[in-house]
Amino acid sequence: MAAATTKTGTRETTTKAATSEKKAETPAKDLRSLPLVAKLVEIKKRIPRIPRSQKSDGVKYAYINLDDIYECLTPAMNELGVLLSISEEMATRHADNGDAVFYTNYIQHTKNGERMVWIYEGDLVLEWINIDNPEDRMCVMLHALGTNDAGPDKAKGSAFTYCLKYYFFELLGIDQGQDDPDNKDNTRPLDAETEYTGGYRSTGNHQAVRSSGGDQKWLTEAQLNRMYKKGEVAGVTPADIDVWILKKFNVSVPRAMSRKQYDDTCAALDRQANSQEGGQA
Repeated sequence: MAAATTKTGTRETTTKAATSEKKAETPAKDLRSLPLVAKLVEIKKRIPRIPRSQKSDGVKYAYINLDDIYECLTPAMNELGVLLSISEEMATRHADNGDAVFYTNYIQHTKNGERMVWIYEGDLVLEWINIDNPEDRMCVMLHALGTNDAGPDKAKGSAFTYCLKYYFFELLGIDQGQDDPDNKDNTRPLDAETEYTGGYRSTGNHQAVRSSGGDQKWLTEAQLNRMYKKGEVAGVTPADIDVWILKKFNVSVPRAMSRKQYDDTCAALDRQANSQEGGQA
């Protein structure tokens, strides 16, 4: 009798376990029928806390890079049937003849000599696609801005990496930590002596990488022109102002700054202009 009871108990336990497995399998199958927005929510749930790590011996701090994010994001996207692609790259600047301008450069004069710094700027259209219902799509426009003194291709790579990395940080709620190199203040002083050899900068209304908040209004064209005029008086190029804003406030589109950030930028330019006047006097 004891042996029979043990067998019965084992069968019951096995049956319960199999039933639990079936119940667990059912939601996983149903996830593929979800709309795209709901799938993105499920993907966010599957992203673990990504550990920071030291990437090389030459870098003495740990941080999260774009590859770390893809390593966690790709399996979740594959499981839920979601595809992400960069569907369009649009210029925000144009030459006088109307040609698209993605690259500009300037000469920076440093104590170690001159160097050419390249700037890439453009709008990227990202498209999320529901593989199980290809007509279910969502497009997001991001503004990419990057600089590098190793060449235009490096500037573009920096712009894409920075743009996508922080978009994923915001979308997925990833804590990048205080040691992230992009959180450090690596800005050049506004009084750095530069010679801008680029062209026209667009002040179009583009979406920033970091959301500037619900109902906040964009800065007006007149406000931006006033800021860049202050830069002209202070001897600071529009490109340098844009880069300073990006590094200082993590805002990739100057028009998306808050009023306080705008006022702080104008005040910094005024101080720069006053210091130059004082030196000349």
